[in-house]
Amino acid sequence: MFTRETDLADERAFTERCWDDRHDFRFIVRPDDAAEMTDLRAFTRELVADMERELGIKLDWIAVDHYNTDNPHVHLLIRRKAEDGRDLVISRDCISRGIRARAQDRVTVELGPKPEHEIRSVLERQVEAERWTQLDAVLRRETDRVSSICGPSNRDSHSLAPLLKPRTALVPAMNGLSC
Repeated sequence: MFTRETDLADERAFTERCWDDRHDFRFIVRPDDAAEMTDLRAFTRELVADMERELGIKLDWIAVDHYNTDNPHVHLLIRRKAEDGRDLVISRDCISRGIRARAQDRVTVELGPKPEHEIRSVLERQVEAERWTQLDAVLRRETDRVSSICGPSNRDSHSLAPLLKPRTALVPAMNGLSC
């Protein structure tokens, strides 16, 4: 386990600080190209530092990195209390889009932009995937955006099921999407 300051985190001390907390934020930091990155711990520390600058608050967090799968990743646990004891509120938009965008920017800085053929390959795999993907999230956002302009939307998570099967046709139109 690691934190901002050390690679040998005191998980007991962190657990004691969190003992009365009702909630926490849990993230999995898994860049697509994590295996190519030089230091996933440094990447995570820089990402949290970005979050702290954006939020204007010092975060209390602990993380553990895993290299025992095909996709190296980090589990990041952030208290819902800042280090000064104030309650921490992070908007849904910051969590779902802002943090991801910062992580993508950091990967691009380290590894350079993804070639067009890699972006297309990722999108094509998402089309065939039998799970919720980034492509599905884009489709959901666009459906919600259009629905809010054209009329009420059905927020049932399964309401898009009929739209998701023919998504193969959308890949050529998604050239600008960064994965």
